[in-house]
Amino acid sequence: MQKIIRQLFHLIRNWLRAFFDDEAYIDVSTRRISVTSVNYYGILDVKDMLNYLNIDCKVYAIMKGYAYRLVVSGKANISKFVSNIVLLHPLKMSRLKQILS
Repeated sequence: MQKIIRQLFHLIRNWLRAFFDDEAYIDVSTRRISVTSVNYYGILDVKDMLNYLNIDCKVYAIMKGYAYRLVVSGKANISKFVSNIVLLHPLKMSRLKQILS
C-alpha cells in the first residue's frame, strides 16, 4: 500500500509540474501563482491535487463566471509549491525564487 501512495504522490507532482510549466503565470509583484481556465471542473481537480500536497489555493470565478482562476498565494504556500513541484521553466522558477527571497 505504501508503494501505491508513493507512486500516486509522484504522479500528482509530475502532472502538476507539467501543467504549471505550461499554464501558470507567476506574478512577482503580487506574490501569486495563478492559472486561468474555462474548465471549472478541471480547475477544481487541480485544486484537489494541490490540497493533496498540503498546498492551499483558492478558485475564483472571473469574467462573469465564464472563466475561473486558481491562485496560490502566501509565502508558506509558495514555499510548499516550490519544494514539491520543481518547475522546469527557467523564467518561472526564477520568479518563484524572487518571491521567496
